[in-house]
Amino acid sequence: MSVKKHRRKTEICPNCQTILSPETNFCPTCGQENHDLKVPIGHLAYEVVESITHFDTKLWNTLKAIFTKPGKITRDFLDGKRASHVHPVRLYVFVSFVFFLLLTKLIDKTVAVNNEKVDKIFFKSSKSKVSIDQFLKDSFLTKPEFKILKGIEIEIATDSNYLLKSIQKIGSYNKKQIDSLLTEAEIPLTKENNENLNFVLNEIVKRKEKAIPDSLYHIGVYDMSFNTQSEMIQFKEKIKFMNNNSLDSILIANGSSSGWGNRLMLKRFCKFDWQNEAERNQIIHAMIKSASLTMFLLMPFVALLLLWLFYRKKYYYEHLIFSIHIHTIYLIFFTIVLITQIYISSKVVTAVFQYVLLGLFVYLLLSLKYVYNKSWLSTIFRFLAMSFPYFITSVLFFTFAMIFGFLNS
Repeated sequence: MSVKKHRRKTEICPNCQTILSPETNFCPTCGQENHDLKVPIGHLAYEVVESITHFDTKLWNTLKAIFTKPGKITRDFLDGKRASHVHPVRLYVFVSFVFFLLLTKLIDKTVAVNNEKVDKIFFKSSKSKVSIDQFLKDSFLTKPEFKILKGIEIEIATDSNYLLKSIQKIGSYNKKQIDSLLTEAEIPLTKENNENLNFVLNEIVKRKEKAIPDSLYHIGVYDMSFNTQSEMIQFKEKIKFMNNNSLDSILIANGSSSGWGNRLMLKRFCKFDWQNEAERNQIIHAMIKSASLTMFLLMPFVALLLLWLFYRKKYYYEHLIFSIHIHTIYLIFFTIVLITQIYISSKVVTAVFQYVLLGLFVYLLLSLKYVYNKSWLSTIFRFLAMSFPYFITSVLFFTFAMIFGFLNS
């Protein structure tokens, strides 16, 4: 269904001065629309509403075809029936904008609500077991009631961004956790030992930086350590001005390989404070942006696969249109998952996601059958033939996108 546009026509084209008849909608010389934009604000508002209604009509027709007849919008487009559906590229841009907007909203919400889980998922720090006598360097543990506890080891983060946070956490250990530490050290589980160990752990928390053992400051995934926090901070400042040879020397000395990627990675680990929510969001948003751009590379690749598998359709653009449509539909399905997660219930999202994945496989198969009009046996064979390279390529593309987004954040 189309909507007739109400034009305010002029007698002369403002662009090339060609004389226009009252029936002319576009200038025959330069192609500019015969429509005067010098109109009252009320008319402009009317035109905005009219254009939105026109888009909504096409969008409704497109969505209806998507959910009722897999492959129909592609077949209609290739057959020249394009007036009733949103253009493939325009539809993809609109859907991808909504999808990545919701994805960003979900990740921001996760970061804000549950920092502990985000730590584990995105920025898992290296950990090490350290005996408590390394934290308390004075005669504190020489007292008879504490002497038995000297060999107890506690697990803390060695990444400099999480070190103090992990030390702070040991002050909130419950009775069960403290008993577990005693058991590992083969110390009797008595009430007195439990209370004494609890007292010692809280003493470590009170001392914070002063209690940190030498050489326990680390940077990210790299095996480099510093004797003091100030030494580590100085290193982070110096690394900004180091040349490639100096950076390679540091990497090699610490058991890592040299090269462009590792140099950038080391600089990023030194640049950001992973516990800062704003900086963490900056990195995540850069990764999401990189992933969204990756889709533009993935779609032409899938079109090449289709060109190889369904060679009877000779023109590449036919397969590209199918690829754009199917990836747009994937994003629509995943948008449903995001809406369920954000606005309905996170408890049901696992079941919804499983059905969506199954639905996508079935939808792709039905779309291939409808668009390419092969037998079921031939369609299934080609579907299986494209699935493996498509999956491998997708994983590689998005892995590269995550790394690229992180390095360029």
